Amino acid sequence: MNLNLLKYRKMSKISQQELARLLKIPQTTYSSYETNKVEPDLQTLVNLAKIFNVSVDELLGVDKPKTINESLTNEESEILINNLSKLNKENLVKVSGYIDALLNKN
Repeated sequence: MNLNLLKYRKMSKISQQELARLLKIPQTTYSSYETNKVEPDLQTLVNLAKIFNVSVDELLGVDKPKTINESLTNEESEILINNLSKLNKENLVKVSGYIDALLNKN
């Protein structure tokens, strides 16, 4: 699991110190999680998943992380995310429904 913690922390662009502060634990304790010296308890795993906006399964490496289509370039992905962030809630619901319909189409 230590590789997933490091990966999600780096993706979130957050320091060990800041993450430890959010978890209300010493930085050395969090560091021990990443180096696989200590395993976090269940509540800490839940809190980490919330901070990283992933499921506990993803954090543990049980599920493949949700990613934007790998055929998109980083720039295209950023543009897509930026455009989505500009939508109001009503339009986000419409886009979400459209995506669901496309994914469920046989």
